[in-house]
Amino acid sequence: MDREPDLTGCIIPDYPASQKIGGLLPRFKDMVCRAANDGTYTTVYVRYHDDVSWTMNTANAQTGWGVCAFNPANSSYWVDGLMPSPNSVGTMVSTAALELSPETSGGSLSYPGLTLIANNTVFLYATTEMENIILPSSKTIFAHLGASTKHLRGNLTLLAGTCSLNNYVGTTLHLDAEMHGDGALAFLSAANNNPKAYFYLGGTNDDFHGKFISTCSFANGDRGPYPDPAKDWYATIYLKDGRNLGGTYSGDDGWAAFTVGAWTKLKLASTVSSVTLDEPTRGIFVTKGCAQVDLSAGQTLTVKEPITFGGELRKLGAGCLALGSGARFIDGDPATAPQEGTNRLAVCAGTLKLLSTNAVDGVQIEMSAGAAIAVDADSAAEGMSEFGFVNTRWATPFVPAEAGAPIPVTVCGLADGATATVPICTVSSAAASGLSFKLARIPRCRASVVTRTNADGTVTFVADVKPTGACLVVW
Repeated sequence: MDREPDLTGCIIPDYPASQKIGGLLPRFKDMVCRAANDGTYTTVYVRYHDDVSWTMNTANAQTGWGVCAFNPANSSYWVDGLMPSPNSVGTMVSTAALELSPETSGGSLSYPGLTLIANNTVFLYATTEMENIILPSSKTIFAHLGASTKHLRGNLTLLAGTCSLNNYVGTTLHLDAEMHGDGALAFLSAANNNPKAYFYLGGTNDDFHGKFISTCSFANGDRGPYPDPAKDWYATIYLKDGRNLGGTYSGDDGWAAFTVGAWTKLKLASTVSSVTLDEPTRGIFVTKGCAQVDLSAGQTLTVKEPITFGGELRKLGAGCLALGSGARFIDGDPATAPQEGTNRLAVCAGTLKLLSTNAVDGVQIEMSAGAAIAVDADSAAEGMSEFGFVNTRWATPFVPAEAGAPIPVTVCGLADGATATVPICTVSSAAASGLSFKLARIPRCRASVVTRTNADGTVTFVADVKPTGACLVVW
């Protein structure tokens, strides 16, 4: 079909097997709501051979919303009282907005054999399991209705456009479904004030090739100015596995495959201690405002995908953020120069670990009291054995917690009593003036930071580590 047919008032007694909807042979088709000139709604019945196709009642549609209620436990929502059972297998196509709601508050819907093709808004009132929910184009799933915590299980397919998960203050959605398709998923909040929307990604999502977007938690647009980041006013996204953010990216803007910005906070689920993002076709774009990574003590998020800075990234919590790819700016082009105010990485707490030479080249790192930088003692494999991490593209690579204060540095992987020379970082000669580092204690070692001037005029700060000597005391 080139376009959706208008079946207003029609009754189709037998759906021919040669016809398919969305490439799938349907057994179930929901009510098709069409507003007539007088504002009334009609119902379309569809049968597949001798099997009854369950059709929804118009009761909710007559309010003007055009909403169908998928409430299988209540026969009043279904034409002729016929309802699908949890064992039903087939496809249901929704043209009107659809409410997924159980009979009683706090209940759930489990239809593991049923596929829903949603051509309109879906209202998720409860934990729901379906074989697949397919969003053919830019549609919205409202998850902030009903229970404060709910799960979406089974499969979720985004075919095209930008589809939205719209959450609300105090609501938590666990997206346990495996994701598929090439569309984009945007995380939103329906709240106008103090939105605290929480999203957990649980699928491995290897078959999802689209984009994730979280640039403003408000469904009705960017409300700025951005709030004090100390306040918990964000769409918070929890990861359990690096694959949560998808497999091979299919778009031509891979540098922005995960776009995060104002009002967004990224965390790890409390059940995991480490997550690594290393899909080579995907990158992270930090856009306007302030995006945050909040890691608890003992947690490490390792990012080996390129990060493009177009705003501010804040590292919160006692955990460790490890960066192992090249920094980019504004448009994802490696040649684009950093710009004032759009290249800030604020280490507010915990540890920032650098794993590659160009991980923060051009980034202004702003340190808070108690936060620290970390490097590996054995980093030859990442090209850091000579210069450490390099930051020569920006005049002020570090902003200490207090003017003139040294930057705390931890050298990881050294044995007690070791001897080592470990490059920490390389900066311009101008930036080196007034910059100093303080090493964390290494057992049975004495360590200091020395400088080395390179042939190109840059300066490398080096950790010089030697074992402590024996001391004989005679009384």
